[in-house]
Amino acid sequence: MNYLQILRCITNFDGTTDRGSADRRRGHLVIALLILPIYSSALFTYTNLFSQKTITESVHSIAAESFYLDQPLGKDFHRVSLLGNLDSGKGVLVLDPNTCTLSQFGDPENCTKIAPTTEEVTFKREEVKDTSGNGRLLYRITGCDVLKDLHIVLSTEKTPQALIVNANSGKRVIPLRKPSTHSTK
Repeated sequence: MNYLQILRCITNFDGTTDRGSADRRRGHLVIALLILPIYSSALFTYTNLFSQKTITESVHSIAAESFYLDQPLGKDFHRVSLLGNLDSGKGVLVLDPNTCTLSQFGDPENCTKIAPTTEEVTFKREEVKDTSGNGRLLYRITGCDVLKDLHIVLSTEKTPQALIVNANSGKRVIPLRKPSTHSTK
């Protein structure tokens, strides 16, 4: 949208006195101005994660989330999400503290509305051989202040399989899946 189009949204340049359409235009402009910073921030984060490469290039990106964890992880986190790029080693870890009731199928519903904790993290491949012979890869996740000593297990296709958390109480393995598209109530 250029400057002239923005001005036309604010006032009526056609000489009419229809205040209703000008008010609607102003309302649309306000909504656009509120959404633009959120959109540009998400685009900037996405661009930084993928280091200016296009998706068609050989970018080893990961996107995974845990199922709802009935027994919370760390300081009361019930879901964990990962987004990142293994080539650049940069990523984001999202820790969701919301508690939910569960449906008969175990799906979360009626969740609290607490803001999740977002941590910028780095991935570094560990030079460890998979003794099971499955060719899996192990990456150390660093930079998270909330949870320490994290690893992610990737299949040979670099599909996230599990998050391993080493805590005082011992090692905990959290299965991962592709991010879901459904929303919770």
